[in-house]
Amino acid sequence: MDIESPPKSKPNKFESKEFSINEALSCEVESEEELSIHLSIVNVNKNAQDSLAFLLKSGLERLAEMLEKESRLKKIQTITATSWIVAKHPGLLKKAGFTLNSQDSGYTQAVEKYKSLIGKIAPDKQGIEPRRAVISKDELIKRYRKYPFIFKSPKEDKYY
Repeated sequence: MDIESPPKSKPNKFESKEFSINEALSCEVESEEELSIHLSIVNVNKNAQDSLAFLLKSGLERLAEMLEKESRLKKIQTITATSWIVAKHPGLLKKAGFTLNSQDSGYTQAVEKYKSLIGKIAPDKQGIEPRRAVISKDELIKRYRKYPFIFKSPKEDKYY
């Protein structure tokens, strides 16, 4: 008598669609080519924007490394953020290299998704119209890839 094992289900390409980078930055694979980042306001010290900026920068450095090394993220081309945080702190995302964009093809869908999750947003922030920020994978890696430290003589144009 043969006993058949149950058919193995095909593994989903994006089994873990959501993943956390640090306490202020998490990500979600939206499609094979788009990754959205989610920012959380954290109060590490009295200057919350500086703390958020630090955590955003260190998180984007880690994300750049993941985009280069992890096979599940190889086809990602665009990194997006759609949130009230983008609307209230646009300079933070601009300094990080993102472009504020309300005209790209994914904007309407991203805002609809954002609004469907309104219960997860702090009540005092629910009335703020979200904005969208976009950066290409190549630009993010270029900006945030960690390079080995190189000494450069200030008097000469030589690297040691």
